[in-house]
Amino acid sequence: MKKGTLIGLVFTLLFAFVISFAQPSLSQYEQMEEQKQQIQQPVEQQKQQMMQKKEMMKEMMGKKQIIEGNVICVEVDEKGNVNGMDQFTECDGVFMVVGKDGKLYTVYGTEEQMKMMAKSPKKKVSGQVGGSQRAWVIYGSPLDIQKGTQQTVTGTIVCLLPSYEKGNVTPVVSTGPCNEAKPHAHVIYTKDGQMYAIGGSEEAIGKIESNPQRSNVTLSGKVVGNQGAWILYVE
Repeated sequence: MKKGTLIGLVFTLLFAFVISFAQPSLSQYEQMEEQKQQIQQPVEQQKQQMMQKKEMMKEMMGKKQIIEGNVICVEVDEKGNVNGMDQFTECDGVFMVVGKDGKLYTVYGTEEQMKMMAKSPKKKVSGQVGGSQRAWVIYGSPLDIQKGTQQTVTGTIVCLLPSYEKGNVTPVVSTGPCNEAKPHAHVIYTKDGQMYAIGGSEEAIGKIESNPQRSNVTLSGKVVGNQGAWILYVE
């Protein structure tokens, strides 16, 4: 064999040897693809969960409506008692509408809308209606719940039992589950007197109602709103 041919053969073998190590085998390629999918799966799951939440919120918020009823302020007094008031000039708690349609609504709006409502209470409130039988909300301004702040709130849960004849509510700290009571709304207030209306899906509200504990309760969710319209959307 000629010397030039021998050298060429050696270089060919070396090149093939290097290529064999540089390129992954089929099994190595499959492992790489599997690892890639394992990384991508949690990301895709998170995207799907976000889409599902957005769709749920769209379903919860319906068309714009005009709700007739009595606007009240639910707040905690200096003695730590929760009261529903239909006469007020400001509201440090949350606004509710005791509707003539037999539903109790939490009112959400901008800070300016809440100030105007406190100065001149109305008998009609317009906005998009969303929620469920035990957590109706009327939105006076657009709201993206997912842009709310994730928080954990610890306090006392109060049932707001509506009296549609009187146009007001009776706040009650239940001594047990309240899921068998007629449909009503709920608020939670902290030791420093901060109050939040409780919103969320019917399933989420149902879990709260079936829990006998009402004092020193910890709830987690998205907090949205401002003075007079703080809402904690439980998950």
